[in-house]
Amino acid sequence: MMKMMIVYQTPFVKIFYDDTVPAVYEEWFGQLSGKEFRLALNEKLKAYTKLKKNHEHLYWLNDVRKLRGLTSGDQQWAVNEFHPHLYPAGVRKIAFVVPERTYTRLSDEEITGKFDSRNEVEICYFDDFESAFEWFHENEKAQHVD
Repeated sequence: MMKMMIVYQTPFVKIFYDDTVPAVYEEWFGQLSGKEFRLALNEKLKAYTKLKKNHEHLYWLNDVRKLRGLTSGDQQWAVNEFHPHLYPAGVRKIAFVVPERTYTRLSDEEITGKFDSRNEVEICYFDDFESAFEWFHENEKAQHVD
C-alpha cells in the first residue's frame, strides 16, 4: 500500500512523495504551458533534494500518461538545462510511465534501460507503476547479495 504526500500542486500537476517506494513523482492534468512545466520540474527537484537527505535510495518517477502541450522547445529545455541538475542531486534512475500506445512503439533498448546523454542517469520506460517500482529495487537487491 502506498503512503503518499503531496509536495506541490497546481491545476496542471500534483507532485507526490511516496515513502513506501520511496520515490518522488508527478501526475499531470491536461494542457499546460512551458512555463508551468518548467516550474513544476524545478519544484519536483527541490522536493527531491530535501527528501533525499533521509534516504539512501530515493527514486525519480515521471508519470507522463496525461501530459499534454509540451513543445520541442520544452523537451530541449528539460534535456539541456534541467537534466544536468539531476545527477548532482542524487538521481541515478529515472522511470517514465508512458501511455500504452507509446510503450508499444519503444525499442527494446529504451524499454530495458539506457543512460542519459551524459551517461550518468539510467532511464527506463514502463506502462505501469508496479514494473517501475520493481526496476528501482533491482539494484538494491543486487547490492545486498554477497
